[in-house]
Amino acid sequence: MRNFFTDFLKEFNRSEEKSITIDVSLINNSHELHQVLKEKLSFPDTYSEDWDNFWDIITCHVELPKKLQFIGWSELERKLPDDSKIMIEYLLEHNQEFPDWHCNFICN
Repeated sequence: MRNFFTDFLKEFNRSEEKSITIDVSLINNSHELHQVLKEKLSFPDTYSEDWDNFWDIITCHVELPKKLQFIGWSELERKLPDDSKIMIEYLLEHNQEFPDWHCNFICN
C-alpha cells in the first residue's frame, strides 16, 4: 500500500512541475499554429485544427501543463491577431473554469 501512495505522489509531483515552451515566432498562418499546438500539447490525431475543437481538447482530452510559455508572442499577435486573441481567451477561460488544473501561461 505504501508503494502505491509513494508512486502516486511522485507521478503527481511530476505533472505539477510540467512545463512546455512553444516558439510561435515563425508561425505564419492558423494551420501552422494549430499544428504546433497539436504537437507540443499532445493533442489527439482527431484534432480538427479549429478553436472550438481546441476548447474541447483542453477541457476534456488533455491536461495542460502547469506552465506554458510562448516565445515570440508579439510576432504571433502581429501576424495572427484574431487567432492569438482567441487562444488567450480560451486559456483564461480554462483557468477560470478549472482552477484545480490552472495553467500559468507566459507570452514573451
